[in-house]
Amino acid sequence: MPSNSNQTFARVVVVAAVCVFSTQFGVTVVAPLLGGWVAASETPFLVAALIFSAFTLVSAPLGVPGGVLSDRLGRKPLVVAGLLLYAAASVLFPFSDDPYDWIFVRALQGAGAGLFFPAVSALLAEVTSQDHEERGEERGGEQGEERGRAFSVYNIGLGVGLAAGPISGGLLFEAFGIFVPFLFCVGFAVLSAVLVAVLVQEPRERSERRRGGGLALGLALGERERRALGTACVVIFFGIGVAAIMESLFSPFATNELRLSTGVVGAVLSAMLGVFATLQLGFSRLMQKVGEVGISAFGLFLCAVGLLMLYFVTSVPSVLGLLLVSAVLGAGLGAVSLGTLTLASDAVGAGGGVRGVGEERGKGEERGVGEEKGEREERGKREERGEREERGAGEERGEREERGVGGGKVMGIYYTAFYAGLGGVPLVCGVFSDILGARRLFLGYAVLLFVLAFAVWQGRVLRRGKTPAPFNTEVANKTQEEKLCL
Repeated sequence: MPSNSNQTFARVVVVAAVCVFSTQFGVTVVAPLLGGWVAASETPFLVAALIFSAFTLVSAPLGVPGGVLSDRLGRKPLVVAGLLLYAAASVLFPFSDDPYDWIFVRALQGAGAGLFFPAVSALLAEVTSQDHEERGEERGGEQGEERGRAFSVYNIGLGVGLAAGPISGGLLFEAFGIFVPFLFCVGFAVLSAVLVAVLVQEPRERSERRRGGGLALGLALGERERRALGTACVVIFFGIGVAAIMESLFSPFATNELRLSTGVVGAVLSAMLGVFATLQLGFSRLMQKVGEVGISAFGLFLCAVGLLMLYFVTSVPSVLGLLLVSAVLGAGLGAVSLGTLTLASDAVGAGGGVRGVGEERGKGEERGVGEEKGEREERGKREERGEREERGAGEERGEREERGVGGGKVMGIYYTAFYAGLGGVPLVCGVFSDILGARRLFLGYAVLLFVLAFAVWQGRVLRRGKTPAPFNTEVANKTQEEKLCL
C-alpha cells in the first residue's frame, strides 16, 4: 500500500504539472494569431516580437524577487497569486484593440508568471527531498533520479500546454472569434489555483521554520552549486531562445512569406511542443547515464540541427518538411529544459548540493565508498551509525536551513535567465530579421548553438577528467587494506 509520503509527493507533482500546463497554454495560444495582427505594420517581425516578448521581459526581473518572497511567505501563496494575476490579465486580452494594448496585457500575464515559476519549482525540489527524508533514504543519486522524474512529469505538463496553445488558438479563433481562446486561459488558471489551495501542502519542516522566524534569505552556494547554476542559466537562455524564435518570428514569416494558414502554423508549432512533452520520460532515463550537463549539450545540438534544417526547408517549403523540423526542435528543447531545470534545482541544497544524476554521481559515490568505508573500518558500524545520525540530523539540517531555504531565490535566478532568453532573444532576432531576413536569422542562430553545444560538452568532459573514478578509489582502499593485513 503506498505511503502517505508517496501519495503527497505524487499529488504535488501532478498538481504542479497541471498548473504549468495552464500558464504555458496562455503563453502560446497567441502565437498563430500574431501574423494577422501585425500584417499592417511596417515592421511586422519587430511588432510580433514585442507582443510575444512583453510577457517574458516582465517575468525575467520578477524571478529573483518572486523567489525571495516565496522563501519568506511560502510557496503556495506565490503560486496561487501568480495564477490569479495571470487569469485576470487574460480576461483583458479580448478587449484590446491595438498592439500597445496587447503588449500591456502580455506584460500583466508575465507578472503572474514571474511569481509562479520560482515558487512552484522550488516546491517540487523540496517535496522531493522531504519524500526521501521521511523514507529514511540518504543517497543523493536516488534522490537525484526521483527529482529528475518529478521534473520530467512537470515538463510534460509544460510541453502539453505549449503544444495545445498554438493549435487551439488558431482553431478556436477561426471558429469562434477572439474571446474563446482566452476564456480557456482564464478557466485553466482558476482551476489550477483551486487545486493548489486545496490539495497541496508545503513540506512540514519548512512550514515550521517559517512560523518560527528561522528563515535566512541569504544565498550560500558552494563552488559546484554555483557552477551548475551558472551552466543551467547560460544553456537555458540560448536554448529557450529557439522556442521564442519559433513562436514569435516563425509565425509571421510562415503566414506572410510562406502563405501558410494560421491552422497550419499552429499545427507545426504544436507538433514541436508535442514532441517536447512526449520524450520527457525517455530523456529522464537518458539523463541517468549522461548527466544533466550532457543531456543539456545534446539538446543544444539538436536545436542547432533543427534550425539548420529550417533554413533549407523554407527555401522550398512543404508541410511535411516543416513537421520534421518541428520534431527535431521539440526533442532538442525537451532535453535542454529537463537537463537545466534538474541541474538548477539540485542547487536548492535540499539534496545536499549539486550531485548530478549521471556525471556527478561519481563524486557522491567516491565520498560514499571512501569516507563511509573508512569510518566503518576505523570506528565500526555502531560509531558510524551514531555519527551518521548525529551529523546527518545536524549538518544536513543546518545545510538545508542555510541553503535550502533560499531555494526560491535559486530558482528565481534560473527563471530570470529562462525568461530573459524567451523575451530577449526574439526581440534582438526580430530586429535582425527585418534587416537580414528570417531565413538568415535561422542559419546564424544554428551556428551559435553548435558552438555553445561544443563548449558545454567540452566543459563536461574536462570536469569529469579531473574527478577520480569511484571504482579506482575503491580498489585503492582494498589494496591498502590488504597491505595492512599482511
